[in-house]
Amino acid sequence: MKTLERAFEVMADAPSGVKRLRELILQLAVQGKLVPQDPNDEPASILLEKIAREKAKLVKEGKIKKGKELPPVTDEEKPYDLPKGWEWCWLEHLCAHTNNAIKRGPFGSAIRKDMFVSSGYKIYEQKHAIYGDFSIGSYYINETHFDKLKDFELFPGDILISCAGTVGKLSIVPGSIERGIINQALLKIRLNDKIIPNQYFLILFPAYLMKSDTLTDLKGTAMKNIVSVKELRSIPIPLPPLAEQKRIVEKVDRLMALCDKLEETRKKKEERRVAMNASALDRLMNASGPEEFDSAWRRVRDNFHLLYDRPETVKKLRAAILQLAVQGKLVPQDPNDEPASILLEKIAREKSKLVKEGKIRQGKDLPLVSDDEKPYELPKGWEWVRLGILIDLISGQHLVNGQHNNKGQGIPYLTGPADFGDIHPTATRWTKESKVEAIMNDILITVKGAGVGKANILAMEKCSIGRQIMAIRIIDGEILYFYTWVLASLRYFQDASDGSTVPGIGRDDVMDATFPLPPLPEQKRIVAKVNRLVALCDKLETTLAASRDKATSLAASIVNHATA
Repeated sequence: MKTLERAFEVMADAPSGVKRLRELILQLAVQGKLVPQDPNDEPASILLEKIAREKAKLVKEGKIKKGKELPPVTDEEKPYDLPKGWEWCWLEHLCAHTNNAIKRGPFGSAIRKDMFVSSGYKIYEQKHAIYGDFSIGSYYINETHFDKLKDFELFPGDILISCAGTVGKLSIVPGSIERGIINQALLKIRLNDKIIPNQYFLILFPAYLMKSDTLTDLKGTAMKNIVSVKELRSIPIPLPPLAEQKRIVEKVDRLMALCDKLEETRKKKEERRVAMNASALDRLMNASGPEEFDSAWRRVRDNFHLLYDRPETVKKLRAAILQLAVQGKLVPQDPNDEPASILLEKIAREKSKLVKEGKIRQGKDLPLVSDDEKPYELPKGWEWVRLGILIDLISGQHLVNGQHNNKGQGIPYLTGPADFGDIHPTATRWTKESKVEAIMNDILITVKGAGVGKANILAMEKCSIGRQIMAIRIIDGEILYFYTWVLASLRYFQDASDGSTVPGIGRDDVMDATFPLPPLPEQKRIVAKVNRLVALCDKLETTLAASRDKATSLAASIVNHATA
């Protein structure tokens, strides 16, 4: 039992640890490793002999039908060794001495909608097994139909099992239910409580039967289905002495209650962590300037272990850094920097020159950014502008199958976010018939499909781009600052997608976007600061992932040791 104590210590904080702990408890229970054996217990073999004599007597008296003789479980059929006093048997040995003690629901065509009436005999459905609430449901049949389907009648004390879709959910039928039958998605079992209590079967079924070779690969494709009753009857079952079964049930109940407490503790701990995380992010996001940001960042940095416990939780921190970067709150402004208004004049002259030389097209005139469109106030020296003023935007074009290849012939052909990496894309297709090309340092943005707004920077000399991609070519500026803005603007692009069957954004959505333009030297300082902070986030993610993997590995080792 020391192994189980160790499991509680280690698995409580491991990913999905409590869930795995519950599974371990059940697995140990059906292997005879959860409670000590008592030599004074009547062995299961004696119990099986008594039940066999009782059944033979009922057959002789004509009270039940004689079933076929059940063979003993062979050594080859036994999946593991059992403790002394336990015995391998068949499901048939555990069933009550009544006809239809184990019964799958009737074929679907046996119960039709045109048979339903407002009251009468109830049709019990999958939801009754899943939720254990036998008061719900409103399908009934009349007495005539009920008499024809009487073999499927449900009785108090029966165990109901869901067999299709959500399979393997069990409920014990309560004492006061409306008289009725099961439908095709259910299996009912009536156990002999002289050999196995219902509560022990609730442990046995998920821990052993559902994990047997017969049931682990459930039949069905789109919808899983439990195998036939015949195949269920072919699974050898480990049977403890009756007294030990009761001790197992009591021990499982106690341990599951401890698991409930662990889950509640973890839930409260997570709620505290979420609240602290939200508070820390709020301080970051509402920092009035770089000094206040640095102070808030130090609080986050010094309390990483309290604020973050999973790699996924770092995502919000990274997003906050990007957002603050484009709000001018990440680095201090320098009054000696040439203001963005001067940079705008330079960009306008350069763009006019490129148009005149025929290197880019003359775009439409873009309106000034109105006060209503400005989401926040910019620092001194910055300017709100339309993105289209600062860039040339290149729209990709589709290539049909014969125009590209996967043999590296021609230049790379990128078609969408499937080709994107963390920062730079990787080619899987090439073409000799390129229609539209992006060049090194273009920002590639996805404009169609589920990945709208996702972006990468092109590190190749050039590539062909498909219609799912547009290339943002910077006229003058720090490319990584523009890339930071694109990443921070993911929600804008997603909200701008047209909401049709295939989401998408157009050229106007990109060109008309409001862009916070800092002085060029500040763009460089922002990029340097973002790189440092994001590197810390990457390191934190790596540390958390390694810690999670270690905890998972240790938990798996304990499970393997405990069940070996």
